[in-house]
Amino acid sequence: SGAVTFLVTVPAMLPLYEALGMRKTTLATIVALGAGVMNILPWGGPTIRAATSLKIPVNILHHIHTF
Repeated sequence: SGAVTFLVTVPAMLPLYEALGMRKTTLATIVALGAGVMNILPWGGPTIRAATSLKIPVNILHHIHTF
C-alpha cells in the first residue's frame, strides 16, 4: 500500500533530507504529488480497490466513471 510505503520510507530517509538541507515542506510536496498521481491512475489506489470490491475489471470501472 502507498500509505505504508510513505510511513516506512519518509521517517527512515528524514535524516538524509535534513543533511542535504532540504525543507520538510518540499518533502511533503513531493510525497503529496506522488500520492495524488497514484490516486488518479486507473490502476492505482481507490480505483483498483473499487474494481476489486465490485469484482469487475478496472477498465470497465474507469470507462463507467468517464461518462
